[in-house]
Amino acid sequence: MSSEFQVSCGNCGAAIKENPHAPTSERSPCPSCGSRARAFKGTFSATGTGSPGMRFKAKRPGHKKPIYEGRYEPSVQRTTGITMRLERFFDRISDWYQERVTNPKTGELVHSCDEPLSQHQGHGSAKKCGEPDAQQAVEGPTSPPSAEPRP
Repeated sequence: MSSEFQVSCGNCGAAIKENPHAPTSERSPCPSCGSRARAFKGTFSATGTGSPGMRFKAKRPGHKKPIYEGRYEPSVQRTTGITMRLERFFDRISDWYQERVTNPKTGELVHSCDEPLSQHQGHGSAKKCGEPDAQQAVEGPTSPPSAEPRP
């Protein structure tokens, strides 16, 4: 990452050679007008990698939940660690849920779900308290149950 600052007089605009991070008390007066006001112009540049994605929500006044909600973004698959393409759409007006997970490198459809939203229950935050996690349901509890009775 690199950055560059230009300092000029905040009153007359004359270029001033001084540290842009200097406190106001340490500024010297402008050689043209005597003002201690400053204007700063900075440029920053950085490089990085990433994957574009988007999320959206459409809300109606007086309704708590959005009527439409969706996302189209990269998502790391927990079991493999591979970054997949996630497409998820909630349509509360038409009572519809749609989800697709694809491998962006191969184009393989890893997961697909199309069903009424009212039937899409027991997933994510819709799990009931005390409901076992899907992994735990397959493998069993991680530790043996306590022999002591609970109050």
